[in-house]
Amino acid sequence: MFISFRRSGGMSILKSFSKLTLEIERMWQFYLDVTKFALAFYVVSLIIVSPFMAALLFGILGTFIGLIGYNQFHKNEYYTYYNLGYTKRKLITTAWLFNLLLSVPLMGMDGLLGILF
Repeated sequence: MFISFRRSGGMSILKSFSKLTLEIERMWQFYLDVTKFALAFYVVSLIIVSPFMAALLFGILGTFIGLIGYNQFHKNEYYTYYNLGYTKRKLITTAWLFNLLLSVPLMGMDGLLGILF
């Protein structure tokens, strides 16, 4: 009787890591497509309101403004993401969370700029 103590599936760790990096790359592409419209909204809102409020608006409303632009120019790409296993809800939620996290340093820059100028 032969008993092996070697872990089977050593290559499966590499495959799962490769799969994870591919998933992050696909989500990153969607995030960049949505955020380019959201950043345009941020720049316009910088002209109208204070930098702190502009960052807050970017974090809360920026993704939804970005989705309006994305739906206008890249709407057919949702089918590609759906075929890759991503639902529209997952894509939007992930992009919104990233933008919400990105708005925190942007709000902090307002305080830094207030100290410097």
